[in-house]
Amino acid sequence: MIRTWRGDADIAPWLAIHRASFPAPRPEKRQWEEADLRRELLSRPTWRPEWTWFAETRDHPQPIGMIGLLPRPGDPLDRIHIHWLAVDPAWRRRGVARQLLVTAEQAAWDAGYRELALETLAAWREAVAFYEANGYA
Repeated sequence: MIRTWRGDADIAPWLAIHRASFPAPRPEKRQWEEADLRRELLSRPTWRPEWTWFAETRDHPQPIGMIGLLPRPGDPLDRIHIHWLAVDPAWRRRGVARQLLVTAEQAAWDAGYRELALETLAAWREAVAFYEANGYA
C-alpha cells in the first residue's frame, strides 16, 4: 500500500528508512536526526505533504519505503525532482521502489510536470541500475 505523509508522526518512520538505507559512510559522519529532515525537506517552501509517500505492508508495522517530489527554485516550471527514494534494505528487490516511483511519476504528470529529475551517487550501483532500468539517464 502507498500512502501520503500524515504529519509529525511520520518523522520517525522517515528517519528509520533513511538510516537503514543511507548508513553513515564514515565514523565522523552522524546519522540524520529530526532537525536534518526539517532542514532538508519539511521547512522548504516547495515541500508538500501530499508529495511525500510511504510504502507499507501488512507484514510489517512500520513503513518500508519512501519517496518525495520537490520542485527546486530556478528549474523550468515543468520540471520536478524525485527527492529521497529509499527502501529499507530488508524489503528491496520486491517491487517496492518501482511502485513508489510509479506513484510519484503519476502525481507529477497529473500536476502538469513533464520532466522528472533526480540525483544519485555513481557509487550506488544498485540505484543507478534501478533508475536506468526505469528509463532515467
